[in-house]
Amino acid sequence: MLIFAKKISPQKKQSIESLKEINEAFLTVFLAQDKSETLYFFKTENPTLDFVKFSKNFKLVCAAGGVVKNEKGKYLAIKRNGVWDLPKGKIEKNEKIEDAALREVEEECGLENLTLLNLIYTTYHVYPLKNNFALKPTYWFSMNVNNPKRLVPQFEEGITQVKFLNKKQLKDARKSTYLSLKPLFSRVLKENT
Repeated sequence: MLIFAKKISPQKKQSIESLKEINEAFLTVFLAQDKSETLYFFKTENPTLDFVKFSKNFKLVCAAGGVVKNEKGKYLAIKRNGVWDLPKGKIEKNEKIEDAALREVEEECGLENLTLLNLIYTTYHVYPLKNNFALKPTYWFSMNVNNPKRLVPQFEEGITQVKFLNKKQLKDARKSTYLSLKPLFSRVLKENT
């Protein structure tokens, strides 16, 4: 995980001194370690501005998804390519972010009658794309659903399981999800303690 921050604890050994250090070689190693939870810190006086500069090195691929809660207080999760995940997908040209989030949850899980509440979190991850790298911001919206009739996984997207998880199951799923999603899972768990 790469963190842009004004202050860095002196114990943090994985620090980056300049944006020039974030080159293709670094990204290749960084991506290979994605599941290792290694934290890299970039100390800067203006994290937002430097993150914008950093972003310009990538093809931007925007996505939206949902953190869906049912009437029993359980949260929707999907198993995609053997990894616990949350429903999300690319935003289509001229599509509103909110509409994309609803569409993707409906398509990937077979849900209907979702209520979109608000934007709660944004995650970012980098992945190889052709001869370059893509930066994917995903905008996560809180959603509710009452009495879902049936959950249907979108198999063509690699989704093999769609399930509402209780708090303990969600904690277990957090252990085997993507590094970029762990803070979102933690936030959901914290709000429901």
